[in-house]
Amino acid sequence: MNYMTQNAWITLTITVVVAILLIFEILRPDIVAILTLSAIGIFQLLPVNAVFSGFSSSVVITIIGIYILSASLHYTGAAYWVGTQLYRFSGTSNTRLIIATTLAAAALSLFMNNVAVVGVLLPAIITLAGKAQVPIRRLMIPLAYGTILGGMSTLLTTSNLIVSSALEQAGYAPFTIIDFFPIGIPVIFLGLLYLIVVNQINRRQFIDKLPYNKEKSYIQRLLSHYNLTDQIYLLDVLPASPTIGKSLSEIRGTFPPDTQVLGIVRNRRVLNLLKGPAVIAESDQLISIGQNIQSFCDDQHLSIKKDRFDIQPYLNGIYSFHEVSVPAHMHHDKFPLCSDIPVMQENELIPLALTRQEQIFNEQILQMAPLEGDTFLCFGDYAGLTAFQQQTGWRVTQMDPNTIQRPGKWLQAFLIAIITIVIAAFNIIPVHLAILSGAGLLILNGCIDKTKIYQVVDWQTVFLVAGLWPLGLAIKETGLAETLVNQIHLMRFVDTPWLLAGAVLLLSMLFTQIIGGQVAGIISIPITISIAQAANLDPRSLGMAAALGCSFVFLMPFSHPVNLIVTRTGNISVKEFLRLGTPFFIILFVAVMLGLHFIWGL
Repeated sequence: MNYMTQNAWITLTITVVVAILLIFEILRPDIVAILTLSAIGIFQLLPVNAVFSGFSSSVVITIIGIYILSASLHYTGAAYWVGTQLYRFSGTSNTRLIIATTLAAAALSLFMNNVAVVGVLLPAIITLAGKAQVPIRRLMIPLAYGTILGGMSTLLTTSNLIVSSALEQAGYAPFTIIDFFPIGIPVIFLGLLYLIVVNQINRRQFIDKLPYNKEKSYIQRLLSHYNLTDQIYLLDVLPASPTIGKSLSEIRGTFPPDTQVLGIVRNRRVLNLLKGPAVIAESDQLISIGQNIQSFCDDQHLSIKKDRFDIQPYLNGIYSFHEVSVPAHMHHDKFPLCSDIPVMQENELIPLALTRQEQIFNEQILQMAPLEGDTFLCFGDYAGLTAFQQQTGWRVTQMDPNTIQRPGKWLQAFLIAIITIVIAAFNIIPVHLAILSGAGLLILNGCIDKTKIYQVVDWQTVFLVAGLWPLGLAIKETGLAETLVNQIHLMRFVDTPWLLAGAVLLLSMLFTQIIGGQVAGIISIPITISIAQAANLDPRSLGMAAALGCSFVFLMPFSHPVNLIVTRTGNISVKEFLRLGTPFFIILFVAVMLGLHFIWGL
């Protein structure tokens, strides 16, 4: 009988304590990870260099590169284009949003690394959520599930590659890229069906009771604060309108002081926002904001098509609403009136309202003198906002997080991302090196502001992964994993191939929840091969069970970097993730077991 060593007991204790702290959210996850790393070092469960090896691990390097890649795609507008294409399919339908997100993630995961998929799609899904006006976090679970299930369906996932390589080293035929398809592809659609059913049946009991559904978007909050929600209109251009044949710049001088036209809409598509070469045509629509809109319509032969117009779906990612404030000790003689500011004179940044000593003004803003402490709501693009800062020295207090800052760089960003994906997919160089190199090229090409590189990386996620990484190593190196398997005595209690496959599947899943799929594959496949040989079974069949078990990461956010990224982005708690993942885990387990029986003969 094998007994656990002292180090194995210490490692087991640390693992249990970490699980309790994370599941019940007693401490912040990254703090738990740092304490875990410290405990492993203090008890000397690993050499000192191995304790800190997580910070140089391929997973951490990949995550850092992914954040830079994602931010670059967002800032240049490349992600906005992808999100727009998805929105054309989904519209605002919850079901179609889930289908678009899940299938897009699954399709990419068939050919590339899972973490890289999230890096590419995350900003696009954020754009999709903004256009559809749903909370970002509502699409984070479909993004995670689609990515993981797509990865489960192909050889190119890390854990599947590890299992296949181990089989080859043991003298057995490795898996091919299509060996995972017969079980994996149906499982993708099973996951999609599960997400749709949860959304449809349990929406009132689960989704709508979560606090995030009561939160307003960034734009909704700003417009509500400045009492402008009721003052945005969609206007029809009538045949006799004098605005026909003119651009927004040409007609802006005809506006009343308290009215602004922000954009032209044609066939439900925005042609111009604020400025641009397009001219107004008959049957176009104008997005307008102001109080005395009816008198403006009468003068310009326009009619109100829709009041309380929701402008958010019509924003193109470049133009949006921002807040700027007048700093202390400002020289009032520099700009006696707002209209004296060059950027506002040229209509590159339009002031719509201001807050002064808790009082809100939204009339005649251009004719008001800016005072210390004033906060203005403005409409414009990033270039106008930057020029405004340079001219005035005022501070930007709130900028739309979805603003495209470098629209002229979208093609370079898109091409670099595609090249990076291809290199990573075909393993021309290691994935982490490909992602980091792609991030470097994006920085050199100016696709992201160099001063924002460290701001776009979620360092809590980095420390969480790096801190928990040595725990996986300790479970392996202290003999805890091997001891636990030996104590189970699988061969005594399981005498049928199907139940044996179930035991291997559960064992791999258990390791995956604790130490992640990559490390779980390294630990479980040697044990699986030994079990198969002892039971006179095909090691490839049981190896398939072990590989699929390493993708059962639907219970805990910490079992895969993809889960960490989406839960951090969507602010999804461990309990919420577990509540949604537990039923799917059971369904998925049954489906995979049926696949192993009917397809792999177990």
